[in-house]
Amino acid sequence: MNFNSDYTEEDYKNDCRLMEFENERQEIAEKKQVKKALSTCKKRVSKVWFDHMLTFIDFDSSEYAYNFRITDKPCCRHKQIEDYRFKHIFLWQSCGIAGDDWSGEISIPIKHGKYLTYNFAC
Repeated sequence: MNFNSDYTEEDYKNDCRLMEFENERQEIAEKKQVKKALSTCKKRVSKVWFDHMLTFIDFDSSEYAYNFRITDKPCCRHKQIEDYRFKHIFLWQSCGIAGDDWSGEISIPIKHGKYLTYNFAC
């Protein structure tokens, strides 16, 4: 292996700071995206419906939910029955090579032909 001997500890620290900055910037952008999508949902559904959506999404779980958006169509045609106010979701998912990791998309109906759609990974 050939390592660049000109790469100093200071370079490493600068790269780490740059990566931290980029991660923080991305996190802020994702939070804005979630806030915008949920704000739209809150205007379209009842309080009970909205509360059920938040419970279903469960932002505190180990699942990573991202790329929240309002869509005109669900992510797929695979309907899954749920015990929530919205009764069903549309779910597309795939399993990773190890067999214990999942990712995909979920669409929750929010009335008037719109859906809260987001990606997940766990």
